[in-house]
Amino acid sequence: MHYEDVLALRKAWGDKPCDHPEFTDEYLFGSRTGDYVCTQCGKSFQHVPMNRYVKK
Repeated sequence: MHYEDVLALRKAWGDKPCDHPEFTDEYLFGSRTGDYVCTQCGKSFQHVPMNRYVKK
């Protein structure tokens, strides 16, 4: 997910609780940052459970 989309998702989600059901790669300027992003709320993580990782 591109960083601009991550920021928009975070803003739209607000501070509601999230169980972080799925994660995808985070991209900045077309390159992977090495972090993973929750596809529901936009929170970034360095490590994620691989059973929740979704490559997009």
